Amino acid sequence: MRIPAPTSPPSRLRITIIGCGTLGQALAHGVVKQRPGNVRLDEIVLTGRRGSHVDALQLQFPELTVTGDNCDPCIWDADEGDTQKVHLLFLGPKPYDIPAACAQLYPVLQRQKDRGQSLPVIITLCPGITIAQLQSWLPYETPLVRAMPNTPVKVSQGATGLFPSANVKPLEMELVQAVFRAISPTVAVLPQENHLDIVASISGSAPAYFFHLMDSMIEAAKGLGLPESISTSLITQSCIGSGSMAHLSPGVSLAQLKNDVCVPGGSTRRAMDVLDTNDWHRHVEDAVRP
Repeated sequence: MRIPAPTSPPSRLRITIIGCGTLGQALAHGVVKQRPGNVRLDEIVLTGRRGSHVDALQLQFPELTVTGDNCDPCIWDADEGDTQKVHLLFLGPKPYDIPAACAQLYPVLQRQKDRGQSLPVIITLCPGITIAQLQSWLPYETPLVRAMPNTPVKVSQGATGLFPSANVKPLEMELVQAVFRAISPTVAVLPQENHLDIVASISGSAPAYFFHLMDSMIEAAKGLGLPESISTSLITQSCIGSGSMAHLSPGVSLAQLKNDVCVPGGSTRRAMDVLDTNDWHRHVEDAVRP
């Protein structure tokens, strides 16, 4: 008796990335690799603003559909006959280009709404654009999600904050989170929209803080005579290891992890005293404050 080959679970998802820049490309790479929601490759569309951008995207993602038209039927026609799949549409342009992108999408979305079709969930990838602003630029009751990823999504190690509008359905939000987890091991859904400003100041800006500290330590090591290649290797790995240690030790406070390194009277304890004497915590608080 022949045993039938196992079948893959049906796809629940369609994905469009509008203005596929740096973050959009990181997202596309993660989605292609992880296939959240069992999305098929022929259900992923990327758009670029210029012909050269479209050509570059097509070379980078030969298995995906790429177009220079945000209103291309390849994005929208599939919504007409399929009411079972969730369409997630990611807006990748810079904040100053978002109003123009929304103006392009408005008539297509309104036509879908007039026909009684489900509207896609619109997800922004940039800071500073509020749900209220998006609602004023798009048809009434368009489901919206604001996302605040950080640059380590480029190596699938991001941290992302999300805030949905009230009309985003639980399944839609579940799929939004699944897509971001393809590039962001930590995805936090926030209870208040204004928390995104705090997220932007901590996880959004955090890579710059760490790079700044690492650069200062490397320069100090070079000044003491250690070759740059050696100091860079040791410090970057120490940063990776420390982050992993904190992540894998949820029951241990950061203060305890720090104190475990600080032998009384030792060089690390003296280093911490120098930072504390110079108001390290206050300077960090001033920098983080939105």
